[in-house]
Amino acid sequence: MSYDGEERRASSRTKVEGGDTHLVLQSGERFVCRVTNLSLGGAALEIETRPPIGELVIVGRAVGRVSRHTPTGIALDFADA
Repeated sequence: MSYDGEERRASSRTKVEGGDTHLVLQSGERFVCRVTNLSLGGAALEIETRPPIGELVIVGRAVGRVSRHTPTGIALDFADA
């Protein structure tokens, strides 16, 4: 089954312009990233590093869990964090 990442989103999302922020891993490592989509349930980030799926991370002031890797970065779920 092909999956493009769009159909699983339950809440409306907002494209973010100028969404540069930091991603902080559990180890304390910080990475600059760009938020490309944001909703109440999660976010899509452009980032070079790919933390493992399931890892808890902090983006800005929000805690999320890495839900999948994308061609340009990662996607996070906020609700299950």
